[in-house]
Amino acid sequence: DRGAKSPFKDQFKGKKLENLEVTKEAGVKDKIQAMTGATISSRAFTLGVKQAVQKAAELGGK
Repeated sequence: DRGAKSPFKDQFKGKKLENLEVTKEAGVKDKIQAMTGATISSRAFTLGVKQAVQKAAELGGK
């Protein structure tokens, strides 16, 4: 549920494909910050977004 809400979902805007990785390090701004207490969910959500972006690129999206 928290994955589809701000501020977690807002982190994906403008990120490059190679930066769609979860981190727990607060100082790392170019990657996705894990939701507190939900690292596995954060990784699953991020992987789904990354796979969707990859598929869109394969199909001719940008």
